[in-house]
Amino acid sequence: MDIFRAEDLRKNLYSFFIIRFFFLAALFFAFFLFPFINEQTDLFSFRNKILLVIIFFFILLNFVSLIVNRTINQQRWLRLFAYLQFFLELFFWILVAYLTGGISSPYLYVVVITIMYSGFILDEKGALFTTVSSFSLLLLMAFFIKSSVLPIISVELIDLYALRWPQFFTQLFVYLFFFSVAGLIATRVARSMQRVNRELFERELMAREMKTHFYAIFSSLSMGFVITRDKKPVYANDFARNTCLRMEAFVEHILGEPYTYANWSELRWEGRMLYCSVQQYVDNQEVLIFSDVTELRLREEENRRREKMAAIGQLTASIAHEIKNPIASLVGASEVIFSTVQHPDEDSQRLMEIISREGERVKKLLDSLFSSTEERQLTITTVALKPLVEDICRVFSLSYPAIRIETVLDDVSLEGDADRLREVLWNLLLNSIEVMKKEGAIFLRTERGESSCALLVRDRGGGIPLAHIERIFDPFFSTKKRGTGLGLAVVYNVVKMHGGTISVKNVEGGAEFRVVFPYRQEVMRGQDADTGR
Repeated sequence: MDIFRAEDLRKNLYSFFIIRFFFLAALFFAFFLFPFINEQTDLFSFRNKILLVIIFFFILLNFVSLIVNRTINQQRWLRLFAYLQFFLELFFWILVAYLTGGISSPYLYVVVITIMYSGFILDEKGALFTTVSSFSLLLLMAFFIKSSVLPIISVELIDLYALRWPQFFTQLFVYLFFFSVAGLIATRVARSMQRVNRELFERELMAREMKTHFYAIFSSLSMGFVITRDKKPVYANDFARNTCLRMEAFVEHILGEPYTYANWSELRWEGRMLYCSVQQYVDNQEVLIFSDVTELRLREEENRRREKMAAIGQLTASIAHEIKNPIASLVGASEVIFSTVQHPDEDSQRLMEIISREGERVKKLLDSLFSSTEERQLTITTVALKPLVEDICRVFSLSYPAIRIETVLDDVSLEGDADRLREVLWNLLLNSIEVMKKEGAIFLRTERGESSCALLVRDRGGGIPLAHIERIFDPFFSTKKRGTGLGLAVVYNVVKMHGGTISVKNVEGGAEFRVVFPYRQEVMRGQDADTGR
């Protein structure tokens, strides 16, 4: 608070010094102008020389005062400095009045202005101080003049010395009356201004506190607040700046589309799901309020996936024995029957192959269902990723000679279940091979990170339709005629069991799966394979 008042006082004193320069300059030119108007006045008289010396001295003093005003920081010393300046100001004009006619000098009216101005700067105490000081200096000057203590250095003082005491004191008390009235008015005005300044200062301080609280509150909220003017951002809290790095583009995107005040809607921005609304603020200003609901929507999606997987698990458990055992019996019985035929004809041979093939396909389907829904524990060991990938690639190269697999692998070890990790890579390679019609090239590479490593599998199968990317890891979703839609669902579950992530995107000529595994696992043993996405 003292710092604010000291700064205000310093600014007012600066204005006072500038006004003093103008008065001194006017007085300087007046003494050069009057001799030309009044031919009887001597330009280089002794009195004019003294006046010029005094004027130059106060001009120099004013320059020094401007410099000192900038160096004083404490309010107490600054007020004492201001009192000294007003006293010197009064002394200067009383001295000028003595040189130009004593109590009859017109320059005494400048003292009234000084009293009024002191009240504006130093409040009622300053007005009282300058009133008493001017009153005392004027009495001293009058006493010295009338007592013949001061020399007669101007023609105007001759008439003043000749005045009788009653006439002399009449003129003296006229000025004293003006000084008193000016001091009274300055005191009243200063008191009113002091009250107004106090109220303004309190309101300014309250406004600053409210502004500080505003920034503190809105900066700590986990919602985005953006204030705009003419559809340009003028304020954004920390959450908004961290969520939307391209703030101007974000505001242009929101306000560039038709919108209704207080209407909430969702939009996707820079990979995040935002729930936002536009609120009316003041003229030409609006407020964008939004929250990041990305995690919430992912959890909702994951819950739906859990419910779907739970339903599949219940269905599988209920029909497994009703289907698997009869199928096994039918396949076994058919093999026994056909084994009794010594010379089967072509039709019998074809029927036997159909029964065997379709029975095996149903068995694989049931095994896939079990693999995607059953609760399995992970056997955590340290797995060297490079030998594991090379071993699987070697098997696929023998099984699919038309497929060329190129690898760029780092020596990376992580904690995980080797069999389940093998299952992940197996299904990803098998998916790419089937998409490429069992011929072409597949590229595998690893990327090392500080706390995780990524395995990238890229194929040349033409890519994935954008409408299918969001559903590609859902159970039973398949674009193949004879596909079960469970391979990538199994991959997704195993990756999540290891605390990793999996994503897919289209690249030039095909698709790229990116699987990220942490080096060290905090695996939830004994839980179901389907964890949060």
